[in-house]
Amino acid sequence: MEKALNDLRDTLHINGRLHVELNTFDLDQRLERSVEIAVYRIIQELVSNVLKHAKASELTIGVTRAPGRLSVVVSDNGVGFDPSSVSGGMGLSNVRSRATAIGATVQVDSAPRKGTTVSLECVVVE
Repeated sequence: MEKALNDLRDTLHINGRLHVELNTFDLDQRLERSVEIAVYRIIQELVSNVLKHAKASELTIGVTRAPGRLSVVVSDNGVGFDPSSVSGGMGLSNVRSRATAIGATVQVDSAPRKGTTVSLECVVVE
């Protein structure tokens, strides 16, 4: 998964427009395939949301594995939004659906003009 995330970062890093920082920790060992795919697709969806809506100049993706847990944090410095008034879009709905499928929880922290941070926590089998 780490190589796929590095490749994603490299394709996103648009000089002068979007600075992308990727921080990973302890992804040396493979996760269960279905978890890897779901987490990668969730990150892709979140990145797509940033590109479509955020008008951000900075994007940070963090993926950390600890014993029995996987944490993902995707944050931007974009325009933000009121999470309680989101309607009609499929992006966050897709993220929540994929997260539920792997037993993960999702938290969205955003406010107008304050950027957005989406956090995902998942139990993983060692």
